[in-house]
Amino acid sequence: MMQTGDLQAFDRLYDLLAGRALRTAAGILLSAQDAADAAQEAFIRVWSNIDSYHPTRPFAPWFYRILINECRRVLKKRRVFSTLEMIAERPAPTEEVAEIEINEALDRLPERQRMAISLKYLSGLSEKDVAKLMHTTQPAVKSLLTRARDTLRKEFEP
Repeated sequence: MMQTGDLQAFDRLYDLLAGRALRTAAGILLSAQDAADAAQEAFIRVWSNIDSYHPTRPFAPWFYRILINECRRVLKKRRVFSTLEMIAERPAPTEEVAEIEINEALDRLPERQRMAISLKYLSGLSEKDVAKLMHTTQPAVKSLLTRARDTLRKEFEP
């Protein structure tokens, strides 16, 4: 049974995390619509599974694990489609050209590099938290980030 206090607490939680969740999902999925869907589904799963959260542990890693799982679910559903084709089909206003170029460059990164970049820079998580969420070591995350930054730097060099 939902109580008013629970709903108010969840509303505050949503207000705190929604922007970062959308940016993180967009960085992974490279689609605003897919990101919105994944973030919404993540919040629904948080609400539905809040009993499985251990209050002695940090909330953010638990939440981002749910969000990443939703993003992976979306990626599996659309493996057939190319993000570059979706972008090419949409007419892009001039002010969005830079964002599209960045999204295209991110899309060319291997999935694990793109995920590390999104979690670190779009969500503002520490490398330690990114490592936990990606089920890897902190040095592995540093390596992924270094390779991704080097690739992106080369993409945008004149």
